[in-house]
Amino acid sequence: MVVIQCGDRVFEDIQAVIFDKDGTLADSRAYLVAQAQKRIDCLETHLAEILSPAAMEQLTDRLFQAWGVAETQIHPAGLMAVGSRRDNEIVTAGYVAGLGFAWVEALTIVQTAFQAANQFFPRKDLLTPIVALGPTYLAALHRQGLHLGLLSADTTPNVEAFVNTYGLQPYVSLVMGAQEGLSKPDPQLLHQACATIGVPPSQTLVVGDSAADIELAKRADAAGAIGVWGAWGQPFTIPNADVMIASLAEITVLSGMG
Repeated sequence: MVVIQCGDRVFEDIQAVIFDKDGTLADSRAYLVAQAQKRIDCLETHLAEILSPAAMEQLTDRLFQAWGVAETQIHPAGLMAVGSRRDNEIVTAGYVAGLGFAWVEALTIVQTAFQAANQFFPRKDLLTPIVALGPTYLAALHRQGLHLGLLSADTTPNVEAFVNTYGLQPYVSLVMGAQEGLSKPDPQLLHQACATIGVPPSQTLVVGDSAADIELAKRADAAGAIGVWGAWGQPFTIPNADVMIASLAEITVLSGMG
């Protein structure tokens, strides 16, 4: 078993650490802003015939607010930052339905627009670079005998691409994206992740940048919930986090199996 200190907290009998990806291990700010704008552009192609430029501008403002986007800034607790693609589709479709479309038609318009927008970003892994010294920190934890995993609201292929691009395969034993019908903070996600690596939640730390990550850990009775803000460039606090840190370097092993 491993004893880990993080800030003023000490976590004992730890076997695994599971990380979120975007905003935790990856700096996603520029990508999310670009993706939000491209989604608006693609939606406009579907709605141009029924919306005036002024009405489209109004819809854009409302969607940016709903998504947590402000010019070149992304709110770390906003929908774009923490929600799965499905979450974003559902919320956006609600606004489109408010224009007078039937629900199925509204959802189809949004899904088509989002898919078209994705074509402009064929390599998300290259647009969401890993945080400074990320591989070094993961390697250090791995040497202590810890099982490490990534559990993200992103798709599993995107998580796999991120792991492969930044050479994390030697350290990571779990690569898991959003599952159909499940999203954070549903505790089943962490239960599934822990079952995959063979470690109970009670001996697993969860590290993430959002309230959904922290709530996931709490609902699943994880050993600890560590909030990290460094990839967003400015400090913030996540309610109910056991401790907030700026960098993965603050996760310190006091005694380990390595």
